[in-house]
Amino acid sequence: MKFNRENVEEIRESIKEALRFVQEKHNILFDFDKITYEDSKFSCKLNCYANKDKVIDPARAEFMAHCKEFGYLETDFHKPFFFKEVGYLITGLKPANRKYPILATNRAGKQFKFPLDIPLRSWGRY
Repeated sequence: MKFNRENVEEIRESIKEALRFVQEKHNILFDFDKITYEDSKFSCKLNCYANKDKVIDPARAEFMAHCKEFGYLETDFHKPFFFKEVGYLITGLKPANRKYPILATNRAGKQFKFPLDIPLRSWGRY
């Protein structure tokens, strides 16, 4: 077997499904971070959060911490916007990325990076 984008994602979903029992049993939350792969191996970082009922989404926490610095409101997290007639949902903010700090996901679940002004223009706030 050679690893590629599709089968690595499928394996990741299988692992997440297998870990659901452990999450429920111990009241924890597993979250996969960046995955890298080559033909013969792949690796990923697996974060574990205690007290899953009280876990704050890390992407949401970062958005809330920095949104006002960039002209956004806390209510803009997960707010939809349109760019070139395609709908997106704001899913994060990366302050270190000066050119494309806004993270958004399309309907297919693919993540994209946008400059600050695109969502604001879509909402008429720029």
